[in-house]
Amino acid sequence: YTLDSDGDGIRDWIEYALGLDPALPSPAKPVNAIENVGGTNYLTLRAFRGPMLPPDMPVTIKTSGDLLNWTAGTILTNTTGELKVRDTVPANNSPGRFIRIEAARQTPNP
Repeated sequence: YTLDSDGDGIRDWIEYALGLDPALPSPAKPVNAIENVGGTNYLTLRAFRGPMLPPDMPVTIKTSGDLLNWTAGTILTNTTGELKVRDTVPANNSPGRFIRIEAARQTPNP
């Protein structure tokens, strides 16, 4: 799960899950930012998605304050071209927040 065949900094597993070609450098890397919503700052992550989204590998964006316990973020955009998720905990209230992309292949039932 750590291989990055094209050397673009995104692991093949995640590129595949995002519908990108792991053998070609991605046009844009996922970007995290702090966004202000009604006076409160939240950590967000925006990932470009390619045209080859695999039906057997859903993607989730999870957040954590301790790198041990992860919860799903709030989905802001979920289209064939973009996935954008916001943390559920305000950045103002926490000394450190983390955000990551997760993908797990689902096997079909026989």
